Amino acid sequence: MTIINELVLWPYVLGGLYCLVYILYPFLYSYSKTPDGSVWVPVNNQVKHCGDNRIYSAGVQEARLNFFKFNHPCSSTIGNMAIDYTRITSYRTAALLGFFISDERISFLVSFALSILIQYSLIFIVALYMFHYAWIALVISLLSTFWFKIIIYFNEGKGVSPLNYLKKYVCNRDGESFFDLVNDNFRYVIMSVAGIYTWITILLILFSEGDHQSSLVFLVFLIYFILIPLVYPSTTLFSLSLLFCSIGITSIQTNNWNQLMVIGGAFSAAILLLFLFGLVSRLKDILQSNLEVLHGSHNMTYGGNEKKGFSLRSIFFSLVKKFYFSISFVLFLILMKVCHFQYVFVPIIFGLVMMLSAVGFFFRVDASVLRLIERGGIHFLFFSICSAFYIISNYFGMRFSELNLLSLVVLPFICYPPLVGCYRMAAFLQKSGAYCMPKEEWEIYQIIKKETAPRSSILAFSVSNLQLLPVYTHSNLFIRGAEWLEDPLEELKKYISALKFIKRDANELLTYFNEYFSNAFSCSPTQIKSEKLYKGQQLINTLIYFPHVQRIKGIPLVGDNKSAWSPDFIAFLTNLINNSTNELALNEIDYILIDKEDFPDIIDISDQFRETFVNKRFILYKKTNQEF
Repeated sequence: MTIINELVLWPYVLGGLYCLVYILYPFLYSYSKTPDGSVWVPVNNQVKHCGDNRIYSAGVQEARLNFFKFNHPCSSTIGNMAIDYTRITSYRTAALLGFFISDERISFLVSFALSILIQYSLIFIVALYMFHYAWIALVISLLSTFWFKIIIYFNEGKGVSPLNYLKKYVCNRDGESFFDLVNDNFRYVIMSVAGIYTWITILLILFSEGDHQSSLVFLVFLIYFILIPLVYPSTTLFSLSLLFCSIGITSIQTNNWNQLMVIGGAFSAAILLLFLFGLVSRLKDILQSNLEVLHGSHNMTYGGNEKKGFSLRSIFFSLVKKFYFSISFVLFLILMKVCHFQYVFVPIIFGLVMMLSAVGFFFRVDASVLRLIERGGIHFLFFSICSAFYIISNYFGMRFSELNLLSLVVLPFICYPPLVGCYRMAAFLQKSGAYCMPKEEWEIYQIIKKETAPRSSILAFSVSNLQLLPVYTHSNLFIRGAEWLEDPLEELKKYISALKFIKRDANELLTYFNEYFSNAFSCSPTQIKSEKLYKGQQLINTLIYFPHVQRIKGIPLVGDNKSAWSPDFIAFLTNLINNSTNELALNEIDYILIDKEDFPDIIDISDQFRETFVNKRFILYKKTNQEF
């Protein structure tokens, strides 16, 4: 190994170890202190741990079970989850990164850690190509990976600033932050896996400038164009805009049109293949989905503050406001021509204009689209940091070798805040039991996984079961809840009828609604102090996806004072309870799972189901005409 290779290797290895420590330490710390009677789980219900990991983990679990076929994670029909077709590539990439390890807990941990490590590695490679010095590449890759949101908080107002973000989230000042809050890079699948494809795009831009055989270029880009449309909408938009603008501008500058024609041919062939394999039918499924449910579930409309939509002009200026430092640096570089790599920066402006124009003219843009656009812009901070290095080099007369030494000096200041935050995060998550599950609950999931047929439909009532059965088993759910983009009204009807079927008083649900109102999305039990209260709110959230969904059948859920349910909704719910029967579509139910903590006095539920497994906490019933 040459000295140069060693000089590159050690900074890269140190950065990789840093990433692994940050990701793994909170999980392993909780594992080492798992209390008696509990089992360590890295993905838990939202009573114990906030974030979307359980949703995305269920999608990955489905990919593990049916890698070459897209299915709903917990239903035999796609329904409104057709929208998740736009994430097929990311789910299957996450499944591959977990190496299909049979234990879902280990598979998740390996997949999550590798996704962050791969992102870091790709950023390091691109930065090394640009600056040729490993310590500069390390600083850029760590800042991009761990400090992404800091650029978003510039000019935000309302007391939010980069400094506050640094204190509250990166350093975890209050000790209640977890991965998703620190950085969108750490959102499992979206964006930890989807973000990988942003950096693959930039590497392909570099690849396209080399002297390669046309057949190789065609094959590489054909694979890329098959995968990239189904990564995540915002990642797809930004990546394709960046790629085509970069290659297009390069072709104009070099008068080399052959490469552009080969890549364009690969794109056309990929789109044709996607259409032949059902892209059109999937798009129709998305368009035929219940758009009202999708709108409510994909917008942060709680608190009664629904955003009705944005004009093209407002979207453009909102993006400029959020990313104006990045855009200012890019424009400055273009004007001063200080960067040999500038053709990668140029397309950001063109790509933004193209994308915003397309979105503005062909779609009714609302808050959800704006949020997707923001999530696709992880590379903005990367470009800003690179711009800063080039500006320092150009206007202060510093060579890259000197900046390399300077990077080594500032490296501890970049690494220390996230490590402090990680230490506090680990202590908080361990203390709150975020990664612990009762042993009896883990046992029942293992029984279901081993002893029931795949895609068996389970009627469950416990909020934990409703949230985690799709993560740790291969089962469908009879009651899925509106959080799976189901119709909130239908889910309420099923839950009420199911309560009556097992001989419970359905007014229990009305009690839940009256006692557990919260017109805010609470992300941790510590925020509201009462786990019982939080559990009640989570059941409501699971069933009707409130406070994201604000109306059911046109009836507003929240009253005018925003502090209680609307009288019209309570009257509607009362009427629904009084007029519902105990009749269920039994052909859609194979098993019933009862949590004795929720229903401690349950004796017998129905002649059509019999006990098949019991432990201290759970009873599993199966339909009498089924074999176990």
